[in-house]
Amino acid sequence: MTIDFSGQTRGKFSLEELGIQKTDILAAKEVTRPTFSRVHKIALGVIAFLVELPLSDFIFKGTVWVLQKLGVSDFQSQNCIQILDQLEGNCLMNFSRTALRTLFIAYIVFGASIIEEWIFREELYSTQLSLDDHSIEPGKVASRVAWNGAIFGLCHLDPLQGWTNVPIFVTISTMGMVLAYLREITGDTTASTTTHMLHNGSAMIQYMSKV
Repeated sequence: MTIDFSGQTRGKFSLEELGIQKTDILAAKEVTRPTFSRVHKIALGVIAFLVELPLSDFIFKGTVWVLQKLGVSDFQSQNCIQILDQLEGNCLMNFSRTALRTLFIAYIVFGASIIEEWIFREELYSTQLSLDDHSIEPGKVASRVAWNGAIFGLCHLDPLQGWTNVPIFVTISTMGMVLAYLREITGDTTASTTTHMLHNGSAMIQYMSKV
């Protein structure tokens, strides 16, 4: 006798007749996923950051190199210092530059990381899991991780950046895939948020050191 998990009968009995609900099957699939404590998730996020940061730098520079070999030379990027200058010029309140920088850095490191992880790795990825019936088949896992990363990359594009959007898209999509895979294997956004915060924090340190 064989049983079709969609609920149709291939043998003598259907799932309903056996008292098996589809939610029970999904729960059984979830049991096969590894479990991590919160401390382990944070540690995993730190390790992922240490791998992702040099990888992102290599991918960005590699993509720029390829484009330059193809004859593209018009790269322009608005860094955080330029954004701060604009904010300072447009600010209606009498914030000091130091206070403005502090607020901006706090938002990028904490606010942006938490909000983006909630949108992309919590809400969007949960939707992807539901569409895939929480499948842990390698092909489906790879597909939803890739799509999540690509959407994450697309949302970071800026028409004003010109050709710089190409390395930005490739780099941030790759980062998004790393974050999505952390969400996949840990079951929540603790590890991915940790990696995201550390990444943004390192970017702020790099930019602010150029002031």
